[in-house]
Amino acid sequence: MKRFKFPILLIGMFAMALLIACSTADPVAVDAPAEPTEQVAAEVVEEAPAEVESEPAEEPMAEERTVETMMRESGLMVTVQNLGDVTVHSVTAPEQVFANSTHIIETANNLVLIDTQFLLPNAMDFRAYAESLGKPIERVLLTHHHPDHFLGGEAFADLDMYALAQTSDLIAEVGQAEVDEKQADFGPAIASTFVVPTVIEPGTVEIDGVTFEFILVENAEAEFQLVVGLPDYDVVAVGDIVYSGVHLIMAGAPPTWIEALNALKADSTDQTIVLAGHGVPGGADLYDANIAWLAKAGELIGAVSTGDEWKAGLIEAFPELGMSAAMDFVAPFLFPEESSMPAERTVETMMRESGLMVTVQNLGDVTVHTVTAPEQVFANSTHIIETTNNLVLIDTQFLLPNAMDFRAYAESLGKPIERVLLTHHHPDHFLGGEAFADLDMYALAQTSDLIAEVGQAEVDEKQADFGAAIASTFVVPTVIEPGTVEIDGVTFEFILVENAEAEFQLVVGLPDYDVVAVGDIVYSGVHLIMAGAPPTWIEALNALKADSTDQTIVLAGHGVPGGAELYDANIAWLAKAGELIGTVSTGEEWKAGLIEAFPELGMSAAMDFVAPFLFPAAPNAGLIEVITVDLAEGATTPSFLQADQAIQANYASLQPGYLARETAINADGVVRLVIHWESRADSEASIAGFGEAPGLEAFMGNFNAETMVIKQYDLLTSTSGEVTFPGAGVTEAITVRLLDGADPDGFVAANKALEENYISLQPGFIAREVAVTEDGDWLIVIHWETAEDSAASIANFESAPGVGEFMGFMDTETLAINVFEIQEHSDQDY
Repeated sequence: MKRFKFPILLIGMFAMALLIACSTADPVAVDAPAEPTEQVAAEVVEEAPAEVESEPAEEPMAEERTVETMMRESGLMVTVQNLGDVTVHSVTAPEQVFANSTHIIETANNLVLIDTQFLLPNAMDFRAYAESLGKPIERVLLTHHHPDHFLGGEAFADLDMYALAQTSDLIAEVGQAEVDEKQADFGPAIASTFVVPTVIEPGTVEIDGVTFEFILVENAEAEFQLVVGLPDYDVVAVGDIVYSGVHLIMAGAPPTWIEALNALKADSTDQTIVLAGHGVPGGADLYDANIAWLAKAGELIGAVSTGDEWKAGLIEAFPELGMSAAMDFVAPFLFPEESSMPAERTVETMMRESGLMVTVQNLGDVTVHTVTAPEQVFANSTHIIETTNNLVLIDTQFLLPNAMDFRAYAESLGKPIERVLLTHHHPDHFLGGEAFADLDMYALAQTSDLIAEVGQAEVDEKQADFGAAIASTFVVPTVIEPGTVEIDGVTFEFILVENAEAEFQLVVGLPDYDVVAVGDIVYSGVHLIMAGAPPTWIEALNALKADSTDQTIVLAGHGVPGGAELYDANIAWLAKAGELIGTVSTGEEWKAGLIEAFPELGMSAAMDFVAPFLFPAAPNAGLIEVITVDLAEGATTPSFLQADQAIQANYASLQPGYLARETAINADGVVRLVIHWESRADSEASIAGFGEAPGLEAFMGNFNAETMVIKQYDLLTSTSGEVTFPGAGVTEAITVRLLDGADPDGFVAANKALEENYISLQPGFIAREVAVTEDGDWLIVIHWETAEDSAASIANFESAPGVGEFMGFMDTETLAINVFEIQEHSDQDY
């Protein structure tokens, strides 16, 4: 049985939301209140463009250009492009908020912001990031009037905000209606006020010595759009005229939109940086990519008869793009008379304040509710089957706050919860059970047994990582048998599937409604946590596929619901994963290959759980010989070091297989000698001949020989793949034995995760080695710049990510930690 480990995730996520459809051709006419009380209005003034002559840069892409990315705790992705004396920051929301992008142009003394984000928490964090740059915000520019670009304006209401006249008029016209409509959908995630921007005219303006071009583009994605260019830096912010890496929300007509793209393309160079309205920045190639998408979209409109066919055609033509839900906004307008579902089927989405996404599918006398956590909590999905009089819940969420909000949502439906079903024993599906402990909970016999077996260990391990976000108890479910059950007049099929993602998995089918809840056999829109073997998993998927129809609704264990096409998508991923296992040599290559093959999928961190098991780190060749001994009474450090240097020069360094040597002393006068050898035989030969070493008597005269201990450790891992002694500083030596029955490979994997996620990130860290004796004594050596660095790392160790799993392998009664001050080391690197 394989248990997988979650990394430390961002808990308490900002509310993420699906963007309600932007207007198509004409804005909705809404009368603005005569005396608005919640509207922040800025006086409309005209800003005369400054006539500034500027010589274009001779080399637009100068050598000083650099690019880096970072993730905010809010989930916003920041891309920073340093162009010399101007830096461009792009802040992109997750795809669940339609990859909405805003930008900052940082000059020598000021910041110019472009657009404001959609959700208020994102807008506030966008401002917080801007303010962290330590320069005043000179102005905010709005590219167009769609709500995902201006509704965050409340976070910037005290600043100067500008837009083209047409955009300012449209925001004044539709702003209150957008606030009311979006608050009804998203609650406090939407600002309660909006800003009518001051008018700017197209033209050229100099801001802090940088030339800005303001260009009006008509009838592209929006009726009117501001394009902001920095001609001296070959940068252009194009708003929603360009989408990057995601499908388009086709709110404009393809022919005129393509005209706009061709005009922008004609003015571009190979060095052009394009700041898109949705998605991360790109280059001039984005123009052709968007033109191709729009051309295909227009072609399909004349060639297919349903919105589903139109969407499927675009997904087939552009499988690399994410955010396919963008097309769901437009399809009903393009194909208003059709629906691939029966007439009574409807789909809507909403966002909970907790950040949980709810997808509601009305199938007539049954409604299916899917509650999906953010990708940072691995898009974990739970479901509700709502019948006429009851609710049947499937799985319980991972984090306790999410489980409690899942229950709160269920109770808001006003019907009793008849039962809770658990699909399998992985912790992200049963650990939320505490929130439902008073209800009837059921699972297959194998799953019930496994939860009873691993439940407490999962609670302890996950609480060590996540604290109070993990429930302190768990529920062992009552056993149900595979078969057919009728609940409130609805037929439920309970099916056992073996050896897919989990050893045993419950599939719940509603045959009369063509609905199937498949647990983690299927992931939707995200990379898989490959906890099962691809061949048998693919068999299970093919069996489910064989029983599906074009109308099948698939309720995935991770990600939003989909159709039968999810089976092929998961089969393709698993086939590629299996192929790569036989062709690459490292986990990094395996992950990179899957990202390249499926760039449209989110949650690439899913693969980090599996890679260490597929590609365990090969032990580094070599052996560490460790000698510890007390200084003799009366011996001094200088006299000892003089004799030690002589032994090093005249004996140790001359022996076959010698690699390097380090000498250190702790505060209690304990000497620690560490010698690295190519093999155990080399170490043993050196020990055997040590009695004849020149200077032996002077060397041994410094020690209390009765305290001498010599141990040989096989070197397993080091931070660089090879060992070099760092010189001045301290060395922290940790010795321990594992618990009886503990898996050494599991301990090595947990150690590697702890090293990568905590120890190597601490101030003063230099290097780290892990080794083990033949009889199971483990040695961890960490080199630090100072003793204070070592002490700080130890003091904060209990809060380190993954420390619970790491310590869970150890017999803590055998744990010893000693810090030694390095006195000398060999100069040889190897």
